[in-house]
Amino acid sequence: SQTAVVLLSHVNYRNGRCWDMQSITRTAHEAGALMLWDLAHSAGVLPVELNACKVDFAVGCGYKYLNGGPGAPAFAFVAQRHHAQMLPRLPGWFGHARPFAFEPEYQPHTDIRAMQVGTPAILSLSALDEALNVALELFEETSVRQLHAHAQSMIDQLHEQFSQSNELAAFEVLTPAEAGQRGSQFSFAHPQAQAIGQALTERGVIGDFRPPNVLRWGIAPMYIERQDILRAVDVLRDIMQTKIWREARFQIQQPVP
Repeated sequence: SQTAVVLLSHVNYRNGRCWDMQSITRTAHEAGALMLWDLAHSAGVLPVELNACKVDFAVGCGYKYLNGGPGAPAFAFVAQRHHAQMLPRLPGWFGHARPFAFEPEYQPHTDIRAMQVGTPAILSLSALDEALNVALELFEETSVRQLHAHAQSMIDQLHEQFSQSNELAAFEVLTPAEAGQRGSQFSFAHPQAQAIGQALTERGVIGDFRPPNVLRWGIAPMYIERQDILRAVDVLRDIMQTKIWREARFQIQQPVP
């Protein structure tokens, strides 16, 4: 095989489809390749068993379902069996085995600490730290698996609402109907998705738009409930029924965040 590393996003950011981590990692290993997973749309909302799946590497961000907000620090996972050969890496002073020795030669840690770079953005780190503290308090009463099940039941509800509503028949639902094949988002497409998304935002239903025609609602089960789902669908029905999205103020092309 000529493939050294296989990289996949665990959850596709456009349609919400979730890959089978265990079987794909096994297939990559059988081909002689390492496996690197992007957990940006998984961490904090999906059960992820990196060691059980024998994953080599994983990366992700703290600003999505971990609720760290824009600019939140990223994270990396390296299987312990690879710690002695963790190259390439960015040699930052936090990754130095003796950062305050001020030695002329760089000597990295021999464990996962070698993946640290320089001083993080402290304000962003503080926001993520507070978000994780809230999450840990919540996990004393529940678990990621329970949150995941709650999110999936709300996505099931969205599938049902879209399939039964005449006002929503113009949308193509992109997120798989089967819970085991999706992450924690609901994606649907329409030729006028950007205008419809702006009309939704004006009414307080804030999702996002991805060119050329995709609208996406993140289902964050820590703070989204069924009544939020029902309200969002009701607002969308009204927007489609009244065709308010055709008004000039919604036709202005907005930058994609």
